[in-house]
Amino acid sequence: MFSQQTGFKGRNGYFKCNGFELTNFNNENIIRIEPITSKNVTGNCQLEIPLEDIEEFIAALKLLK
Repeated sequence: MFSQQTGFKGRNGYFKCNGFELTNFNNENIIRIEPITSKNVTGNCQLEIPLEDIEEFIAALKLLK
């Protein structure tokens, strides 16, 4: 969970976000990132990152810090 509440935008508007659920689909070689809403349920929004590109994704996030 995050240190503070943030938000995410899905197809039904803007929602409060407490954190992310991370799922590893080994058979598909992807990581799925889904927001957790203020009601502690998974929001209707997904990011899929190829597992082979995860290090580049992490490096890009670190550059934003």
